[in-house]
Amino acid sequence: MVPSASALVHLNEKCCIFCEKAHISKKCRVRVKCSKCNGRHNHIIYQKDSDTTQRSVPVQIENLLSNSTFTHVFLQTLKVKLIGVNKNRYSKLIFDTGSQRSYISKCAIAKMEYSPLRIEQMVHSLFGGTITQTVSHTCYRIRVSSFNDKYICNFEALDQQIICNNIPCIKNGPWIDELRSFGVDMLDTVDGSIDILVGADI
Repeated sequence: MVPSASALVHLNEKCCIFCEKAHISKKCRVRVKCSKCNGRHNHIIYQKDSDTTQRSVPVQIENLLSNSTFTHVFLQTLKVKLIGVNKNRYSKLIFDTGSQRSYISKCAIAKMEYSPLRIEQMVHSLFGGTITQTVSHTCYRIRVSSFNDKYICNFEALDQQIICNNIPCIKNGPWIDELRSFGVDMLDTVDGSIDILVGADI
């Protein structure tokens, strides 16, 4: 036996399903028996399982069309200058506050000739609940600056073979002029892979 629509009304109104008075059912001392199924409830809320199945609301399929209007999703990317021992390199950076640590690609490490600080053993918990095996990451102290060198920072980052595949640049549109009016110049004008991921630890 499953509750019928009448039962739900009784529950919503805090009406006892045994005696239909205004108190909680579990505190009711009235002994009742359903005349249809011999269950301990009033017969007016009786409904067979089969009846519920036949009257159940059909499953509705909802299509999420959040990407149907906007063909481009702008990620939080940035073009920066990666400063090495004896060389500089322009690299693409992405902000990811969902990551607890920051990362740098092994390709960028090899080109900048950074010296390792230590090796860390980590287990990654990924989107969807997947948990990886224990993996080793080498930690490096890297130096990043803006194009005009007005902003420079040093921070630790773990090595990663591939951070992210090809990320499209910001496409031309009215937002470019709007950003320029606020003194923001768009330097990320070329598609490419990500060399640096800045996580929540920075």
